[in-house]
Amino acid sequence: GLDRLFEGGGWLGPLTLHAAVAHGVMALARRRHLPLALTGVLTLVGLGLLTTWTTFGHTTRAWLPTGQTWDALGAELDLAWLLYQDVSAPAAAVPGFVATCAAAVWLIAFVADWAAFRVWVPFEATLPAATLFLFTALLGTPAGRGWATAAFVGSVLAFLLLHRTARRDGASHWVADRRQQGHRALLGTGAVLGAVAVVAGVALGPSLPGADRPGIVDLDDLGGQPPRRTISPLVDIRNRLVDQSDQVMFRVRASEPAYWRLTSLDTFDGERWWSSTSFSDADERLPVAVEPSASAIVEQEYSLERLAAIWLPAAFVPQTFESLDDADALYHADSATLIVDRDRETSDGLSYRITSISPRFSAEELAGVTSEVPEAIARDNLELPDSFSPRVAQLAAEITAGADTPYAAARALQDHLRTFTYDQSIPPGHSDDALEAFLFELQRGYCEQFAGAFAAMARSVGLPARVAVGFTPGEEDPEEPGTYVVRGVHAHAWPEVYFAGVGWVSFEPTPGRGQPFNERHTGVAPAQASAQDQTSVTLPPTTAPPPIPSEADLPTPDGPQPREIETGGAPDGAVTEQPSSSWWSSLLARPLGIAALALAALAVAVPLASIALRLWHRARRRRGAASPGARVAAAWDEVLEAAQPLGFVPAPSATPDERAEALARLVADDEVVTDAAVLGATLSRSLYAPDGARDDDADQAEAAAASLVEALRARTPRAARLRWWLDPRDQVRAWGRERSIRRRHVTGAVRGSSTPPERDLQPLG
Repeated sequence: GLDRLFEGGGWLGPLTLHAAVAHGVMALARRRHLPLALTGVLTLVGLGLLTTWTTFGHTTRAWLPTGQTWDALGAELDLAWLLYQDVSAPAAAVPGFVATCAAAVWLIAFVADWAAFRVWVPFEATLPAATLFLFTALLGTPAGRGWATAAFVGSVLAFLLLHRTARRDGASHWVADRRQQGHRALLGTGAVLGAVAVVAGVALGPSLPGADRPGIVDLDDLGGQPPRRTISPLVDIRNRLVDQSDQVMFRVRASEPAYWRLTSLDTFDGERWWSSTSFSDADERLPVAVEPSASAIVEQEYSLERLAAIWLPAAFVPQTFESLDDADALYHADSATLIVDRDRETSDGLSYRITSISPRFSAEELAGVTSEVPEAIARDNLELPDSFSPRVAQLAAEITAGADTPYAAARALQDHLRTFTYDQSIPPGHSDDALEAFLFELQRGYCEQFAGAFAAMARSVGLPARVAVGFTPGEEDPEEPGTYVVRGVHAHAWPEVYFAGVGWVSFEPTPGRGQPFNERHTGVAPAQASAQDQTSVTLPPTTAPPPIPSEADLPTPDGPQPREIETGGAPDGAVTEQPSSSWWSSLLARPLGIAALALAALAVAVPLASIALRLWHRARRRRGAASPGARVAAAWDEVLEAAQPLGFVPAPSATPDERAEALARLVADDEVVTDAAVLGATLSRSLYAPDGARDDDADQAEAAAASLVEALRARTPRAARLRWWLDPRDQVRAWGRERSIRRRHVTGAVRGSSTPPERDLQPLG
């Protein structure tokens, strides 16, 4: 689930290690019967040490945390808290976020282990992990929610099934030789039912009749008031331009003219442009998502009259907000949008002051910007519907074919659209049919069509774009210089394009319109509609903007590493993405890549673990062969091990002599038959003779076993031998048999106090 919160790598490896170590510590403490309080202390110690080693290793001394470690941790947590308040998912996996998630992982492991195996309440044991999963579902991106939900539900069902099986071991009275069959039936049936439930829920659930209808209970109401829904300001533009052209929307006293912006729309579904945004309280100081690299300060004071909307106009980008009516407002930094609080239906009648950072760009500065785009910007502002018109995409590719920079591509689109005709009689709409008609047939429209067409075509060639809605500067009041009267005729929409290291840049594709102070990069003089005849009028020349810093002086963009996006020259208007990082980082940044790496690691780890386990068993067997009886049993186990690649599996009820005869038939060699008979006889004497095996019996058994092992290996194909070394299944089966024997308390019978007990407890292959 955390994959929906973070972008890029840097979090999965450390948090996976934290989870494994945390559960290991809990299990070890529980098996050692440590009290819960002491286990809690171990939890804190383990969390501190592992966090130090994985995240702040450079601050340690002799692998122990120092004062520098705590200072670094505090600084990273403070940074994470600031980012948490301002940044939406997916966010960069900064150390503070990783350390916080690690603490949550240890807390979940502690509570879940206590609930599952100390008080044996399975459902309660899943609640801590479910809480974290719901947290990621609420704050994370929609990407990957299907597979993440399926993985989580499948994990919960698997845990509940295994927990029930373990509980039955202690509470149920299985028939001794039926315990394994009972486990298989319970686990097999439960696994099938769980898999069917998960697959049906994820794959079939969304396609059931009525799945897309509103729920009987609106979950949004459970958390407070439902979300506010309002008509898009883009839809209302034509009504303002035609029916309300002379009505005064608001007055603004400003230090210079600007486009008075309401909001931006970043979602295009093929029919309309819209946005869905979560707002926070607008404090006196407003957060700036992307601060322009070159800007001027614009002071404004608004008096809203008949805007009839929830938005509060502001010059882009608002930096401070002060209400003159003590009215509360809400703000969204990414779209630079101010709206009234829920206690007001519209913003009419409000007065407020705003200070904005007005961007200032030159063509030379924007021409030097690369095509790098942060992941979050690209994800939200490059998306087009699957049904997007191929003709439109092809046209955009042709228009930008000669552009070698993102700025050149944006200018090419703007200049092409400005050859069209401004016409308010064209009906509104942005569907594929309306877009094709506007671009290929009518070639006329008003700002709604121009801004929407520019943004859609820009996205098709790899330029992150959105549609901004607001008003042109309006008419300066001759009686109050510096005060602009904004009417319905000044309603306007224009596109914004994101440039890495610079921020959002306005363009003006609508003929007869021009934004003040933007002519250096748009090549368009300031212009707007006149309230008298609704034709374009040229605004007074804008004052010279402040000096633009050189490219060397531009600040380096912070945040996650961006990805490269080529614009122009792509066939059929396609967008070619080239990762700027290594293939390893790109692979780790994708859930399927992580799964592939995990499977590859498992494919390597399992055979290596099988080899290591066989060598460990062999060394353990030879070290434990101290008495004559143990030496005889070890010799017999060596022979059985050499015969396994040939498929030799002795019957459980066979006597040692019968097993030796079956082994001799497998080899079919007279000398080996004699050795097998000697080995069977010494094993029988070791198990059943009153005095057990003697040293000379052990010597004979080891000599016969060596001869048998050599003969068996000579008859075993290399491929079969290799498969035996790499395949751990027979070891798992042997472990299961030994576990079953221990549970049924099957041991050898002690025949007298003089009989060495280790002879009777020696397991037989």
